[in-house]
Formats: sequence, structure tokens, C-alpha cells
Amino acid sequence: MIPVEIQYRSRKLEKQLTDPKELLKSFGQLARKVNQRLKDLAAADHLGILRKIPAARCHELGGDRKGELAVDVSGNYRMIF
Repeated sequence: MIPVEIQYRSRKLEKQLTDPKELLKSFGQLARKVNQRLKDLAAADHLGILRKIPAARCHELGGDRKGELAVDVSGNYRMIF
């Protein structure tokens, strides 16, 4: 299995997700959960491990997003990769 490597679509997104002040500013109350999902991703040896975290609810998307995965951040929000 291939180890998880986190890459960001833009420098702005990278800054929002890696700088604690920017994370809080961008995501408010969700910042803690977004940070937790990023830590889960970084700690995973492979994406299959994320499927074992019930709160993350890692799942494959369908339709025009087929082949992409998502994890839940909260009830209405998820991270897609």
C-alpha cells in the first residue's frame, strides 16, 4: 500500500489548513474537527485505516466524483480527496 501524502490544491488552502490561526479564522467552530481529520490522514499508513475510524465515515463518492474519497468533518461538512 502507498503511504498517505497530503498535497494541497493551492498555497492559500495549504495556509488555511496548516496555520492554526488561519484554520480557526477560516473554519470557526469546525476548525478542531478539520484539524483532527488532517491528523488522521497524516497518521494513516494507507487510506484503508481511515475506514476503521467510525467518526470519519470514510467513503467513496459516485457520479462525477467517482474515484474520489470523502471523510466526514461534521453532519453537513466533509473533506474530499
